[in-house]
Amino acid sequence: IGLVLVIAWSTIVLPIFREMFDEFGLNLPAPTRLMFWVSDQVTIYALRTLALVAVGCATMIFLLRWWRSRALTNRIFGRLVAGTTENLQAMSRLTGTLAELLGLQLPLATALRYAGKASGHRYFAEAATQTAELAVANTAVNSAEAGVLVDPTGRLPQSVVYALTAGAESQPSVAVLRELAMIYAQIAQSRQDRSIGSLPVLGVVLIGLFVGFVVVSLFLPLVRMVTSLA
Repeated sequence: IGLVLVIAWSTIVLPIFREMFDEFGLNLPAPTRLMFWVSDQVTIYALRTLALVAVGCATMIFLLRWWRSRALTNRIFGRLVAGTTENLQAMSRLTGTLAELLGLQLPLATALRYAGKASGHRYFAEAATQTAELAVANTAVNSAEAGVLVDPTGRLPQSVVYALTAGAESQPSVAVLRELAMIYAQIAQSRQDRSIGSLPVLGVVLIGLFVGFVVVSLFLPLVRMVTSLA
């Protein structure tokens, strides 16, 4: 809808106002000049604009994938972004996979490595791998008192660390891990639903802002002209 409005304004409405402003020889304010410049990019230089937009989108997608593949947000901000939807989804996959693998009687170290890969999140996969190395070394894995040492990176939530020693004889609790996976998934899904539900409202607001900017930009020169005549 927004693109249709931009094209319609650029091809139908703005040429009329541009011709009128040129006839009066008005000195156009910055917002009006910006609007006409955007109109020119959409109409006169359409192919160049499309090419630049395509290159820009491809670059942004590449940078976003590169950023996520290295989990730079988590590395830079740490605990400040621990509760993001992406992290919740990753932890849901990690804990769910870990619970199923442990339920199949796989060794904790092996289950942790596979669960880390299944999370699809490099930041947590590294934490799971290092935790698995501790499990292999038999360090603090079977001790409830040293449960916090199960995650040497400090990246895994304390609830997950607790679940690794919450079972009988300080063994991992499959039931707790499954419950955590469900909780993480439900919270992430709830956030996604709210975000999707807010998109129509956001679209209306953006369209309203665009229309308001166009109206103000078109009438500013006329207001200046009337003011100067007065």
